[in-house]
Amino acid sequence: MRWLWVAALALVAWPVHALADDLLIADLQWLAIDANDATPLLFEPGDPVNPHAPASDEFWYFELGRLAFRSPALLGGLGGRHGLSCNSCHSSGGVNSHFFVDGLSDFPGTFDTTNALFSTHTDDGVFNPKPIPPLFGVAETAPYPADGRFATLEQIVDHVVLKEFDGLTPPVTVHRALLHYLKTIEPPDNAQDTPLTAEFALNDLRRLTKVLSWSTLTQNPETVVFTVNAIRRQLEAVHNRFSGVKPVQAELSAWSLELRTVRRLIDAEDRPGARAAAEAVLQRMETRAADIIPWQRKSLYDPTELATYLESRTASEAR
Repeated sequence: MRWLWVAALALVAWPVHALADDLLIADLQWLAIDANDATPLLFEPGDPVNPHAPASDEFWYFELGRLAFRSPALLGGLGGRHGLSCNSCHSSGGVNSHFFVDGLSDFPGTFDTTNALFSTHTDDGVFNPKPIPPLFGVAETAPYPADGRFATLEQIVDHVVLKEFDGLTPPVTVHRALLHYLKTIEPPDNAQDTPLTAEFALNDLRRLTKVLSWSTLTQNPETVVFTVNAIRRQLEAVHNRFSGVKPVQAELSAWSLELRTVRRLIDAEDRPGARAAAEAVLQRMETRAADIIPWQRKSLYDPTELATYLESRTASEAR
C-alpha cells in the first residue's frame, strides 16, 4: 500500500462542494437515529436489480436513472446542496422509515413537501407532513398524488424536482433515464439489507463510473457533465467517511480530479479524450480499491468508529 502513503504526501484540497460545518455524513440531517442505534448509517435496503441485458440501451438507461435517483445533483435547491436525493426518502425505491426533518416531519417516515425550507414554489403555510410512499409499481398508480392533480408520472416527477425541491431541469437523457428507472424498479427477491461498508461504497463508485464511460461514448455533453458531477458528489461522501485517514482521502481526491478532467475534455468537445480519461479513472478505481478497503477500521464505515463519532456530536450539541 506504499502508493497510499505517497498519495498522502501530495494531498490536494478536496475540490468538491463541502458541508458548511463538521458534519461528515450528510444523511444525519434527516435521519432519526442516535449513537445507540446507527443501523440506518450501516445498512440500506437491497438495491433493485437491473433486469435488462448487459450493455443494452435499456441496461444503461436503468443505470443512469439509478445514478440520478441517488444523486443530490438532481435537486438543485437547498436540499440538493446539502446532499438530499430521491433515495434519501425512498431508500432503494422503498420507504426510508428513519427519514425525519425537524419541523417538516411529525414522526419518522413522513415529510411535509409543501414547505418554505426546500421550495420557493409550493409552500402552503401549513404543517401537513404525509407518509413517504414506496415507488415500486409507481407507473401503474396514476394519477398522482392522492388528489390526482397530475395525470402522468413525468408530470409528478417534474413537479417534485422543479417545484418541491427547487431543482433544475435535468438533461433530456437524464430525465428519460430517471423515468425509465422508476417504471422498472421492483423490490429485490432478497429482502435482506445491504451493509454499507467501504467495499460497498467503492464498488458503487465503480458502477457509477461505468455509466460515465458509456455516456462519454454515446450521450450529449450535458449528460456527461451531470454524470461527472453526480459521481464527484458521491466521492465526497466516501471521502468524508474516511475523515482523518489522509492516505485514503488523498487517493479519493485524485479520483475526483481525474473526473474533473473528463468534464474539461467533454467541454472542449474532445469526446475520445473524455472517453479515455473516464476509462483511466475507472481502471485506477479498480486497481486501488483493494488497498483502501482495509482502512475501513479507521473510517466511519466501522461501527465502533461511527458510534464514537455520533457520541462526540451528541456531546458537542449538548454543550
